[in-house]
Amino acid sequence: MLVVSCGERCSLGDVTNDDSCYEKAIEVSNNKSARAKRSLARSAYNRGDYETSKIMLGAALALNSLYPDGWFALGSAALKAKDVDKALVGFTKAVQLYSLQLFCSLSIPN
Repeated sequence: MLVVSCGERCSLGDVTNDDSCYEKAIEVSNNKSARAKRSLARSAYNRGDYETSKIMLGAALALNSLYPDGWFALGSAALKAKDVDKALVGFTKAVQLYSLQLFCSLSIPN
C-alpha cells in the first residue's frame, strides 16, 4: 500500500492547483499541517476569497506563529477583506518577526 505523506500531498497540490490535496493533507495530519492551511489560504486569496484566506491563515498561524510571511499574508488578506484591525495586527507581527530574525542573524563581535 502506498503511503503519501502530508508534505507530498501539499507538493501535489502545488503542482496541480487542486485544493483537495491540501484538504487531504490537513486530514491525514489530524488538522496539524500549517503548510496545508497556508496553501489553502493562498489559493483562496488568488480566487479573491479574502475572508476564507484570512480564516485559513489564522488557523495556520495558530499552529506556527513564528512565520513572518504568514503574518504578512494575513495582513494582506485582512486588508482586502476590509478588516483593518486584523490587517494591522498581521503587518505589525510580520515587522516584529522580520526585525527579530535580522537581529538574531547579526554576528556578535568578540
